[in-house]
Amino acid sequence: EAVGAGAVLVMMTTPESIEDVEIEIYKRKLLKRFRDMNYRGSSS
Repeated sequence: EAVGAGAVLVMMTTPESIEDVEIEIYKRKLLKRFRDMNYRGSSS
């Protein structure tokens, strides 16, 4: 869990990039995946 929390923090603090839309899409998908994993892990 600590690794996931660190990854989320890094992604959230990475500045948004208007030039690289693909990077933003990928970043948002990763954030959603980490959030989903966190919710599933906390409900167990």
